[in-house]
Amino acid sequence: MDDVSLVANNRWLVWSGLYALVVILLGGYLNYVTPYSAGPTTSPGLAGWLLWGLLYLPLIALPLLAKMNISELGFTLNPVLLLVFLLIISVCFFVTQANKVNWAAAGIEAFARTGEEFFFRGFLFTFFVALFRFKRWSWLWAALLSSLLFTAVHTQTFQPVMLSQLGWPQTPLAVVIVDRFINVFTAALAIACLRAWTRSILPGAVIHSMINGAGILAVPFVLVIYAAGLLWAYCRGEKASSGFGKLDEQKS
Repeated sequence: MDDVSLVANNRWLVWSGLYALVVILLGGYLNYVTPYSAGPTTSPGLAGWLLWGLLYLPLIALPLLAKMNISELGFTLNPVLLLVFLLIISVCFFVTQANKVNWAAAGIEAFARTGEEFFFRGFLFTFFVALFRFKRWSWLWAALLSSLLFTAVHTQTFQPVMLSQLGWPQTPLAVVIVDRFINVFTAALAIACLRAWTRSILPGAVIHSMINGAGILAVPFVLVIYAAGLLWAYCRGEKASSGFGKLDEQKS
């Protein structure tokens, strides 16, 4: 991936790192103390809404304050993205369980999971690409480190309710915890690679929302959120598409 405009001002690289640290610590704490329940979130508390709002804040702050392009944060359109999106919808529709969720629950789930995808695979991914811009395979460093942080924030793993669902006490506690974190990291790394390939957070947002219990009902909400990001780019006069021939020529 190319260098990102975030590095034009090292001050914003530092502030971005500090902001990411605060949000990750807050997310880890809330995941640990909030009672775990399987399935989609239906009644989040004030702290949950606050955390989800903080996940989206860099989408507003960095373009305004650091002059960063929104497309660099994972909001773009291209032919590869559209093909991957259709493939993911088809696969997830058949492999995800048909949970009984209403539109409100699906909307909440889409808002939360798309926020997580933006923060880890949009904001943090771009942050690490900028941080390792002088290294070869900077995108791979970004994929690995953002996936590690995404895994680390899943502190609900240590709650007895989740541990029992994962097989403890029949299975040794250390084995259950390590297995859980390996699974989360592997999934996160695969999604991060999709983000690098498509240059978009949309595939990850769809996968994350659908497999987290909301199913196909979450997809329209994910698309609305993603469209809002593209509209934000359009209002700023940014080119948000690539690889569409004459359409790109007209926008450039």
